[in-house]
Amino acid sequence: AELERAFTERFGEPIETIAGVPTRDYLLRKSNVFWFDKSKDEAYLHQSILSGPPIQDPNTPKDEAFVMDEFEGLIEDLGPICYVSALCGKFIQRNGLSVTSITSVRPLDLLKRNPDRFVIVGGGNVSLAKFKDHPEVKNAMASSGGKSQRAARALLDAQIPVPEMVTEQDVINEFQRLIMNDGAQAVYISSLCGRFLQRFKKPVTQIINSRPADFLRKYPEIFDVVGGGNVKLTPAAMENWENGGTEGLALKGRAASESEVGGKDAGVESEPEDDRPEVPLSEALCMKILGKISPPGHAEVVRRRVTELAQSLQKECFLALQDVVVAGAPGKNVVITNGAEDAELVLLVENLPDGDHDKWLSHILDTLMAVLEMRLANRARNCRTCGGGRALLTLEPEKSVPDSQPLLVFLSVTHCVNSRQELYRQMRNCNDELVSNFLLPGLMREVVELIAEQPPNVLATMKLLHWWASQQMWPTRSQPPPYLLELLVLEAALRPLAGHEDDNDPIREVDSTIPVPELLEATLELCSRLPELSITWKSSSFVLYAPSEVDEEVLEQKPLILDPTNPCVNVAMRGNFNPVELSLRTGRRCVSGRLRFFHDFELSESCASSGTA
Repeated sequence: AELERAFTERFGEPIETIAGVPTRDYLLRKSNVFWFDKSKDEAYLHQSILSGPPIQDPNTPKDEAFVMDEFEGLIEDLGPICYVSALCGKFIQRNGLSVTSITSVRPLDLLKRNPDRFVIVGGGNVSLAKFKDHPEVKNAMASSGGKSQRAARALLDAQIPVPEMVTEQDVINEFQRLIMNDGAQAVYISSLCGRFLQRFKKPVTQIINSRPADFLRKYPEIFDVVGGGNVKLTPAAMENWENGGTEGLALKGRAASESEVGGKDAGVESEPEDDRPEVPLSEALCMKILGKISPPGHAEVVRRRVTELAQSLQKECFLALQDVVVAGAPGKNVVITNGAEDAELVLLVENLPDGDHDKWLSHILDTLMAVLEMRLANRARNCRTCGGGRALLTLEPEKSVPDSQPLLVFLSVTHCVNSRQELYRQMRNCNDELVSNFLLPGLMREVVELIAEQPPNVLATMKLLHWWASQQMWPTRSQPPPYLLELLVLEAALRPLAGHEDDNDPIREVDSTIPVPELLEATLELCSRLPELSITWKSSSFVLYAPSEVDEEVLEQKPLILDPTNPCVNVAMRGNFNPVELSLRTGRRCVSGRLRFFHDFELSESCASSGTA
């Protein structure tokens, strides 16, 4: 009551009128700011806010000077060195406003404009000018190097020949060289990727088939990922490098990978042929595999964890959220245990700018990740942006749930549009990859509903295909996107398979009676012919647009698998995906693909149960 009276006296309006909900509900909703004791009807500021420097007078003008004073106080309290994104997250938590909404410039640029108060340490970190002689600040600045040092290193790097064909081994060698040149100390992974791009003129992610941090973890004998986005060389790798060896430690891991994918380049001739007849899959075998990779209750647990995260975002996010869409495997009801149980949350936000996405989108994601890292505490780790207008975090396993595993969650931010046609118009007029990636999640709800509402035989086939793909060692840019595999299953379910033809029906419906083994084999056959496919979903019951809405230049692409929810997107051509390897591994005469992989599962299970494996 006292809080309501004081608020009304100051602002002339009761809290409920401004917030749109009763005061108690508002305090409970903003649990990241207030702690509300229901039994005593009393509200307190959250301890994380009280633990910092004193909060400034609310009447203080919210201008650049206000931001500078806040940053200085926070660094004094948390310092001597602070991550800029963490400062921005703390600023939002304390003041309910973002830094850029006040200053209209990037926080790092703002700090650089005030060298009398702040020192840029490097690697996204900042300190106070009065701390410049602090040992920790001196060490950080010495390890990061000045502009002249960086320029000299870049000049030397430019003189080193670049191979015509850049392989994963080149990435390993270059990262080792860069770390050793920096004094063999821990180096930001993002810094290594940036310097790799400068020398090789292509991003690391075009060479490797995973996130850089995950790629480095594949070589624990060389790289030690130490947290905080840093990596250093192992003592053995340092000794090997100093003795003149550049590839020795990596060759074992590389040879193992190559043996699994069928050769160094895993190209068109990497898979031998097998003339032996195929043994058809049985319903019992498919159900046995499904029981292993999708046990009862597992999907519900994963979906609950992601939904709880979505609810936390809706309650605590500083953005004007209209909704949060749960996507990825949990949203589409295709969760498996033996594959990438990646989830995705799409934040539909109101009042976002219409242009200059490169100036604000990454900062919004950086700030969001900093806020989530503080709020989720021990529940999540590795909260960071990952390029392409996306961010990610890893939910830690739940101690109360047996066999709980870490869960990777991607986050995308997009704006709210009035209609699908408006989004189609924006995508047709878009020539920028970052903007295109920003717009695309606007139809994620439709994508999720399209997959999740399919009949059980289709969902079961999708799970089996995801499991098969997750067990393969894919060359760079050859791992099939999950949505691509799901659409191929849909196409197989629509096709006039033997015994299921109905030429008199003008609308093509999904056949819920096709046995799972038959549908899986039909999908693998489509995969084997992927380079020549042209799937436009003509007359399909679930397509959301008319044929006339598809541009001619899209229809001319090969392979072509249109997104049933978006006429502007060819799913088979997104992300520089190379369809050749999938086609090879699903050919009827491919030794390591097609049905043999499923039969090998049955054999390994039999050996395990008999104690011979």
